[in-house]
Amino acid sequence: MALNIIENISNISSGSIIYKNDLIFNKYKDRIEISSDIKQIIKHIDNADYISGTSIQTRYEEVVDISKLSTGCKTVINVLLFPNKIVNCIEAGSNAIEFMFKYFHTGNIHIPFIPVISSIYATDIDYKTSDGAVIHCENSDRLLEVISNG
Repeated sequence: MALNIIENISNISSGSIIYKNDLIFNKYKDRIEISSDIKQIIKHIDNADYISGTSIQTRYEEVVDISKLSTGCKTVINVLLFPNKIVNCIEAGSNAIEFMFKYFHTGNIHIPFIPVISSIYATDIDYKTSDGAVIHCENSDRLLEVISNG
């Protein structure tokens, strides 16, 4: 299995795409089962700790509602929670994108523009071109080559 990057989403039904990661995450936050994977995402991306229920402790030691997580963190969690949807990652920062490239081996994401990608992060990614072709990239150098030749 591989993380799928979908290049062009113009011909995909909008019901298959998550555009508003904050809205979707906040809508379902009370029903999310906080797994060890989600705890790792929260810790790595926002440097916060899950407490219980919908509470997290921020890097500034404030206890706040989980809805206060960054959009990038919510985006990564949405990719994990909705594996059959395409998650638009336009609002996710490079730390969130790099986290997915490094740790995710499933999921579907759309990144309208690819941020700077370090060669240590991207492994095992399927890049879907606008004409429907799937190009498997075993590392970031190959991914960057595919994108550049786009």
